[in-house]
Amino acid sequence: MGRLKSLLLALLAFGMLECSGNDEHLPARPAAFDTRLVPSVQSFSLALAGGSLDLVFADRNSLVLAKVEILPAPSSNPPFSLGTLTFLDRISDMPGDDPLFGAQLFFTQATDRHLLYLGRAADESMLLKHIHWQQNAGNATIDALPFAGRPLAAMPGDDGTLELYFENGGMLCRQPLKPGAAAETLLGSFGPARSASMLADERLQAFTVFDLQSQRLILFRKNGRSLDPTVVCPFGAVHFSAMSPDGKAMILAYDQPKKRIVLFQENQSGAGFNARPVTVANEVSCLGMFFYDGMPFFLYSERVGPRSGRALYQLSLLIPRSAALERLSYRRQILQSGASPIPCFRAVASSDRLYLALLQGSVRFLRMNLRDYLRSESD
Repeated sequence: MGRLKSLLLALLAFGMLECSGNDEHLPARPAAFDTRLVPSVQSFSLALAGGSLDLVFADRNSLVLAKVEILPAPSSNPPFSLGTLTFLDRISDMPGDDPLFGAQLFFTQATDRHLLYLGRAADESMLLKHIHWQQNAGNATIDALPFAGRPLAAMPGDDGTLELYFENGGMLCRQPLKPGAAAETLLGSFGPARSASMLADERLQAFTVFDLQSQRLILFRKNGRSLDPTVVCPFGAVHFSAMSPDGKAMILAYDQPKKRIVLFQENQSGAGFNARPVTVANEVSCLGMFFYDGMPFFLYSERVGPRSGRALYQLSLLIPRSAALERLSYRRQILQSGASPIPCFRAVASSDRLYLALLQGSVRFLRMNLRDYLRSESD
């Protein structure tokens, strides 16, 4: 039975890894810049801020939420330097084994930065706070909100006011961020796994999250005052969502029992998804997706091996050969590898550049010129 399972996995890999190919003739691995910063939890946030990057993370030693500027250097050696480190707010006096320590939602709306995060008061009661500042301005405002819960997503309401979607007491709730507004319960039985993935532009206001209660990956789409759920698949605690250039939702999800990564693309009717396997992978801990030159690129971290008796962990980039999703074909480049797990990474693309932050012991940054990768495809 074990040999049959191995054979089936091998055949599956052969069928899908026309998609992945190999990393011959691709650019050399990008050099990593080690910030030597170690977040207290296996998660952090990243956003592009003009010519620099903002990294937000919780620091258990100082018990604060911190923001540090990462400055791209003119040369590639080193590719970055550390800028200003700002301690935003003290979030707890006794974090202990608090599973929500450092829980945060960081996003940009036009030129505004928004950071929603959980903290603890002196009596250890939970506080939900909101920091708001202009991307190129100095001072920020901090507000303690009159409700609490794990922040998942935020989208503008009909009057333009931001509305926060959060989990509280096993329920999915919505609360406008304005004085006197009342919270409403949208789903009475709900338990998010990990963080949500936001999809927000003028065409689509939505987010995806894996619900532990129903064991389903769900797309929640804003439709006027309602929030319409669409079940995507019965797996995907590890997933990532993005908007395609034509305004459709695309969701990359890891099917752990079958050890494969699957792409779900919203169909033309908007009522469901077309599923396409991407590649086989083992113990995937984080996924990413972005578009360049109209084509989707995929990122994933996994455990491979063992080799020489030791487990090996690596971060890979799947580079498209064709813009046609109906003919998925990719080449793979391993960006980083080592003996330490890579539980979390974040990527932002700007013009021809991809900036990538990964957690491998400490937070490390990579910078890539995407045009070089597409050029290698035409060689």
